[in-house]
Amino acid sequence: MKLFSLVKSVLICALMALILSAGAAEASDAAVLNDSLSPVRIIRDEYGVPHVYAKNIFDLYFGYGYVTAEDRLFQIEMLRRSVSGGVSEVLGKDFIELDKSSLRDGYGAAEIERRIEKLDPVCVKLLEMFALGINKKIAEIRKTPGALPAEFKKFGFAPKDWSAVDAASVYIGTMAVRYSDFTSEMDNMALLKKLKEKFGEKKAMEIFEDITPVNDENSATTITDAPGCPDHGKCSRGAAISLPDTASFSCNVAAGYRSDLTGRKNALAKLGLPVKLGSYTYLISAKRSETGAAILASGPQMGFFNPAYLIEVGLHSPEIDIIGTTTPCYMNIMFGMNRDLAFTATAGVGNLTDVYMEKLNPENHDEYLFNKEFLKFEKRIFEIKVKGRKRPVKVEFLRSVHGPVFAIDKKSGVAYSRKRAWEGLELESMFHWMAAVNAKNFGEMKFHFSKNPISINLFAVNRHGETYHYLSGRYPVRNPSFDDRLPLPGDGSAEWRGYLPGETNPSSKNEAEGFIANWNSRPTADFRNGDLSTQWGPDQRTILLQDYLRKKEKYGLADLYDLQKKIGYTDLRAYIYAPMISKFVKSAYNGGENKSVGRVAGILSAWNFERRDDNRDGFYDAPAVAVFDALWRELMDSLFADELADMLWTVESETFWTQSILLYYTLQSAVDGVARLGHDYTNGHGLKSVLNGAAERAMAKLEKEYGSADASKWLKPAQKLVFETANFVKVPQADASSAIETFMVNRGTESHFVELGRGYTVAYNINPPGQSGYVASYPAYSSKHTHDQMDLFIDYKGYKPMRFDLGDIIQNKSFEKFIFKN
Repeated sequence: MKLFSLVKSVLICALMALILSAGAAEASDAAVLNDSLSPVRIIRDEYGVPHVYAKNIFDLYFGYGYVTAEDRLFQIEMLRRSVSGGVSEVLGKDFIELDKSSLRDGYGAAEIERRIEKLDPVCVKLLEMFALGINKKIAEIRKTPGALPAEFKKFGFAPKDWSAVDAASVYIGTMAVRYSDFTSEMDNMALLKKLKEKFGEKKAMEIFEDITPVNDENSATTITDAPGCPDHGKCSRGAAISLPDTASFSCNVAAGYRSDLTGRKNALAKLGLPVKLGSYTYLISAKRSETGAAILASGPQMGFFNPAYLIEVGLHSPEIDIIGTTTPCYMNIMFGMNRDLAFTATAGVGNLTDVYMEKLNPENHDEYLFNKEFLKFEKRIFEIKVKGRKRPVKVEFLRSVHGPVFAIDKKSGVAYSRKRAWEGLELESMFHWMAAVNAKNFGEMKFHFSKNPISINLFAVNRHGETYHYLSGRYPVRNPSFDDRLPLPGDGSAEWRGYLPGETNPSSKNEAEGFIANWNSRPTADFRNGDLSTQWGPDQRTILLQDYLRKKEKYGLADLYDLQKKIGYTDLRAYIYAPMISKFVKSAYNGGENKSVGRVAGILSAWNFERRDDNRDGFYDAPAVAVFDALWRELMDSLFADELADMLWTVESETFWTQSILLYYTLQSAVDGVARLGHDYTNGHGLKSVLNGAAERAMAKLEKEYGSADASKWLKPAQKLVFETANFVKVPQADASSAIETFMVNRGTESHFVELGRGYTVAYNINPPGQSGYVASYPAYSSKHTHDQMDLFIDYKGYKPMRFDLGDIIQNKSFEKFIFKN
């Protein structure tokens, strides 16, 4: 189906005319897709942010490709290779496993080509023009060897020309395959099997239900006053529920799956590519705004790298007028604003992937059972070129009717595959996202984004003081007879029964409280998340944002800047759990009943839960940091290590991520006496006894570690935030002396603030370390904008303007030129 041919109302009338006329092949070939001979104008502001001006959208995307290559040629080369199995070709054998997983879980060029063939001709043309823009820059560099980015020269290879397939592969391989293909079903099954082996069926299920509840309605929600979504994630509970047979499940396979994920993340980190998606945002409507204008603040969290993972660009043509940041080579801007709306996005963390256990034919392991007959696995064969080897590595991957096979356990006669709701629709996701952020109003935005099959929270404010949120995703209608927290049988009995219509996905406008806050939280209390439910527990981190936004009646930009600082410095574990521990101590202890507990409680009660090193001596300013860390470790081990052993990580939290449901309810129940867990993790001793021992051991260890009983001396070394200079194993991108290192803060990869008034716009952002990653072989060609946002970033010194109007851009320009396609 052509992506845009069914669209009846669109973002901009001129673009709509192009798209509709492109529905007919003769019109596409004869008129709409004609190349223009007009020049493309590129103006860079004082921070090197390029604004591309063109007479039509195709020339615009030619210019967009050109400036992307100008700023990030080596980065996009590695992006392209990392999703297409081409890293080993230039970096050697250490990346063979990464290339294998990219091809196994992703797609080869021919598979992507088939996806492109299904697109509307306008979308195909945009991909082609973007690639041509990259190639123009590559052609210029070939004529001037000194302009070649230094990384290519250092590692002995040259950039290759790009195609539409290459341009499309980056979004498909990252946003879809890398960031939206996740599941906890293997981990959950391993946990359940180990619990059964240790405790037996009944007790194992009690503990399992404690850790992975069907639905914990105490978790923070993005939408606080809208009707729920009972059909999303519906799962019946009762005697009819079917649990998979743990006997045929291999914990070794699960461990291998987890190890594969960890190895892939480590390899990607060495390439300078992000390994996680998080992101927070908060929006204020006119009701709560000091100026009466809506304000959007956002911090997409995709890691810190040099060059920055996100790239900023302004795109201006009769069809599109927008500025913002996005992953290089995405056709859609992800975080920014157009004339009418400011927008941002966070990962929706929706349950769009299921693991299926395929029963192998005992006589022929190339076949699996489906609907009472054995089917042959589809075989996908690739060759991986490896630097230093004469012959490529030949690899073969299997697919079932459900999706790619990621593990085979021949001993148990089981293969494991993943079914993904968005598969085959990855490019539709990108182009509908592109249309959504170019919309003029919330209705148009929802029309397009409701067709995005990937789980993304989209947020926006308009010039009428209004706020908006919509969660996209193609959510399966699952068979309620099976537990969606665990792998499903692949024999045909647990097939999806269709998909819920995107129009019914959770959305809200102008929340009654006057704000919308999200840090990857669930949309509504009844929106289940299957196997991913552990991420939406009672300690979900969005509560920090909501608490701040409920403190007073009106907020301005200065307040939203302040909240970013609070996010950056706060230890989320301490913010949630230190007050709960103190509350328990007050309720259960009489005076100096336990000296160690008393000391811990006193130190924690005087702490604001921030990990700061304001004097820059290399140590956290508050001894409470060391005390809380020590107590946390002792308390978690004392309460849960016996039951969970090597699966303790399933209920562990970090300073930036909280999912310790067992500790939360253990503490809460100890205070109010209401049982919330099926198992007693104090083993009959009571929390008071456990806390006594944990506090005593923590204090003793700290006294020994610091050689003093004086708690004021317990200053823990401050963690550093490093913008990595090495793109891959042991090979630096630049000299070690040029590594960018600063104090660790939990900030966004970029941050932006936009206040949209009826006749004005105030917009600031930051995308450190700088706009460009271009360090040329001959220094004279290098960009001046590789690190010029770091001074603003360090210690929250400030933000730079997001310039939008042509006059303002010209007044603050640092460079201007015109380019032609020929």
